Amino acid sequence: MLNVYPSNRLEDLAQLLDAVLHMPRDNVLQPDIILVQNGGMQHWLNLQLAQQRGISMNLDFHLPASFFWRLIREILGRESVPELSPYSREVLSWRLYALLADAAVTENPLCREASDYWQQSGGNADSLRFQLARELADLFEQYLIYRPDWIDDWDRGETPHWQAFLWQRLVDELPSHPLRLLRRAVGRLDSSVARLPARLCIFGINALAPLWLDFLGKVAGHTQVHLFQLNPCVEYWGDARSEKQLALWLDSEAHSMEINPLLGNLGAQGREFLSLIQEQPSMEYAAFDPPVEPGAADTLLHHLQMDIFSLEDARRNPREYHDDSLTLVSAHSALREVQALHDWLLHQFNADASLTPADVLVTCPRIEDYAPAVQAVFGSSGEGETASVRLPCSIADRSLRDEEPLVAAFAELLDLPDSRFQVSQILGLLRLPSVQARFSLAEEDLPVIERWLDNAAVHWGLDRSHRQQILGSDRQTASYTWQQGLERLLLGFAWGHEPAIYEDRLLLPDVEGEEALLLGGLMQLVEGLKSYARMLSQPRTASAWQMLLARMQAWLFSSNEDDEQARHIIGSAIDELGEYTQAAGYEHEIPLPVIRDWLVAAFSRPEPGRQFLVGQVSFCSMIPMRSVPFRIIAVLG
Repeated sequence: MLNVYPSNRLEDLAQLLDAVLHMPRDNVLQPDIILVQNGGMQHWLNLQLAQQRGISMNLDFHLPASFFWRLIREILGRESVPELSPYSREVLSWRLYALLADAAVTENPLCREASDYWQQSGGNADSLRFQLARELADLFEQYLIYRPDWIDDWDRGETPHWQAFLWQRLVDELPSHPLRLLRRAVGRLDSSVARLPARLCIFGINALAPLWLDFLGKVAGHTQVHLFQLNPCVEYWGDARSEKQLALWLDSEAHSMEINPLLGNLGAQGREFLSLIQEQPSMEYAAFDPPVEPGAADTLLHHLQMDIFSLEDARRNPREYHDDSLTLVSAHSALREVQALHDWLLHQFNADASLTPADVLVTCPRIEDYAPAVQAVFGSSGEGETASVRLPCSIADRSLRDEEPLVAAFAELLDLPDSRFQVSQILGLLRLPSVQARFSLAEEDLPVIERWLDNAAVHWGLDRSHRQQILGSDRQTASYTWQQGLERLLLGFAWGHEPAIYEDRLLLPDVEGEEALLLGGLMQLVEGLKSYARMLSQPRTASAWQMLLARMQAWLFSSNEDDEQARHIIGSAIDELGEYTQAAGYEHEIPLPVIRDWLVAAFSRPEPGRQFLVGQVSFCSMIPMRSVPFRIIAVLG
């Protein structure tokens, strides 16, 4: 039976979890398994348990989807179920990429729409085919979870459209898709009790697909399953509907229902989850606590919280409150919005000595749009009276590419075959400390190199043939190229201390003495980029791409400890490329545009669990920490 612990306070749920974890078990060394919705919740819960117990240890945190696959493997046997599902989005992308080019698909009239989409795009066909495969993989993964009835119909041979045909081809290759494995695991629960965890806790998850919740209900019949549910209302609000839905009802009684409009209009996801839990055999242990004592509400925010808690519609008895517990501010730009927030927070810290930066959460729909403004405002020391004031902040949920300059530089290297090799691009690479260390350069050397390139009239293009390739004309000229400029500097160094004309070329004596080492490092960088541009343009297998990309990373970046995180990110993405293609059985050659799309997508995802709750003002997107309690919550955008 499912043990459900509803509460309107996450702190109370943490105390209940602590009490459950203190219950004795047969094997005290076995870690307790806790499912959370994201890394932010895991971090907060660890800190909360550490404060309550003195230490937080022997806990094994998982995200729901990965844990359920692991549990299915335990029940059915690890030897019969692969560790990485061939129907996971990452692997399925490569399977679909190969399938879309198969003659059985391209020659099928049912699939004409999908085939025409990528085949009629000219030289961009491979890239579009992979993008289509990636979108389809995401759709199929969602169909497995939220549309199992569709999957059942397709498995029976129904082919209403081209997506069904593609699915049937995938199942012909590997019949054991996750839905079948899940049902097989449910059938073996009676004989697999020993393989189930002794205790399973689900904490603070706002929504689960009906498929997984039903699976949890079945597992709860054989082992302890504790569901700690954050529920803002003490009353039953499963019948709450939005105003739009109520307007469609003809029953006048429906319009007279006292339903809190916030729960009715904005609580659809929580309402559906609540209804699904009610359908499962369960035992409920409620721990509701009013936001404030009855009659003690003295601010607009308190009244708003109490109305939600008691499912009341305050519009029936309007009241006026004039306080700043809930504030709306209008600004003409993102920068001004962040500046206003900074000034307002300073006022809050001055007014309340107990308030700390760790008590403040700032969320926004797209963190990347606000990250530069946050760094400019919170990262500066201010001017005038606020010159010494600086609020420490951390920005979570940023993409790996935006957070690590080396990752962004590596992603730009994938454009080398199409690059014009502009001076600004090369100098941008040289400004990275890791590149400087790799080629024995220093920050103070950059002005010298910039002066050389300016005097040598280096603008863009590697050499004569490269400029001709870019311009697409028969006119051949080496003017303003790297080859011409570097040769003038090198020959000028060897010639003497005065400018000279040799074979219609002006030799520049700008390089003197040990500065030749700087010129050598610059030439080594340009020649290396030219070589890798040629190698990157050739299609190769996934394993060959792994070796080339790893070699390019080692060639360009030094092994400084400060860059260890960036090297780990790049190395992990390269390893995943081989892991996913191998799991998909994809052994064909892959062109550069596909590799570039795949790696850019890998570098665009946020690093899980980074910059969460580090004792500073926390900036993040709206999803990861929306349930974590803070004393002050601000929403940008």
